[in-house]
Amino acid sequence: MGRLLPAIYALIIVIETVAFSWRWWTDPPAPTSTFSVTLGWIGLGSMVVMLIYSVARRSRAMRAMARLSWWLHFHIFLGVQGAVCVLFHSLHLFTRGYAVHWMNPAVLNFAAVATVFFSGLFGRYLYSFIPHTLGGEQMAAKEVEAELTKLGPVPVEVEPLMKPGVAPRTFGGLITADLATRRALRSLPSMGLGAEALSLVERRLKLQRRLHALTAAERVFQRWIILHRPLATIMYVLSVVHVVLSYMYAMSFTAE
Repeated sequence: MGRLLPAIYALIIVIETVAFSWRWWTDPPAPTSTFSVTLGWIGLGSMVVMLIYSVARRSRAMRAMARLSWWLHFHIFLGVQGAVCVLFHSLHLFTRGYAVHWMNPAVLNFAAVATVFFSGLFGRYLYSFIPHTLGGEQMAAKEVEAELTKLGPVPVEVEPLMKPGVAPRTFGGLITADLATRRALRSLPSMGLGAEALSLVERRLKLQRRLHALTAAERVFQRWIILHRPLATIMYVLSVVHVVLSYMYAMSFTAE
């Protein structure tokens, strides 16, 4: 079931995107319509609930309920769903022929959501460089070495792929190492390995390459966290401001 989760989440996102696009194409909703307001609340709710992953990382009880990798998939799904809902909730700001006022709280909120969304995508890419257990927990260097020893040797024809090259020191070096790892993984199916051997070699190759890049990956990832957290905080603050001002404006308009 865990392996199917990303595909299920992706299917939900595609269906939502197609449905929202069809609605905007056939009957563009007004900013104050129930449809637009509901999308805004769903987007905000998704971005709040996605914080559950931060709790799961620190809670043994939650990791006992489900693997950390499952919580991560749920976190990513909610982040993407929140961004999609906020996009269609805010689309009227850019499609009705009005001048875009960048100091408008609604525009600032949308910009904050977009910034955090793309920052999250970048962080997910960095996260892939750090070795993890099959359950999703981060592994230290000693744990990776112990896992590699437990996996045992690989077939002779695969040994050339295990040479990781020069250890990366920068983000550019990490990208180069990542591309080399992906090329090595793509070449494995053509070697005629059995299913069990192929799984072992893939796991060993990923762990060995990630161990090789661990120092640089952890350094870049920690710098990303320092930037991402305040960006997320700003996004949540602007979201609250946007909601409060929207309802204050609606109430004053009704009173008039």
